[in-house]
Amino acid sequence: MQLNINRKAEALSWLQSNPNPSPFASNRFDNKEKAINFVKELYSLGCEKVYVTNILDEDWRMREEGGPYADTLIAELPEEGYGRRTIFEMHNEEASFEDFQREFDDEQNELQFWWD
Repeated sequence: MQLNINRKAEALSWLQSNPNPSPFASNRFDNKEKAINFVKELYSLGCEKVYVTNILDEDWRMREEGGPYADTLIAELPEEGYGRRTIFEMHNEEASFEDFQREFDDEQNELQFWWD
């Protein structure tokens, strides 16, 4: 599946202002509050920014769900330290639930989280 990561919005603001009660990766996060807490955890670990991407806002979705939906985060990683290691651990734990490949720290600046 080709993800549309060209459109992005700061994740915390997007989630908090989204009227959809389950706007993000509903197969992983039961409700908006759980998704918000996940993003807050990434920030607390030192992410400079966290973006929501792959935003779906078709007319039917806006009518039926009350707002846009997305399933992808891009986390701008801290340069080093405990937070960076923990974010990779979080990512790889999430990836294992989805049967996705693990990510290794190759000094990249960002890390993509995606829930299918």
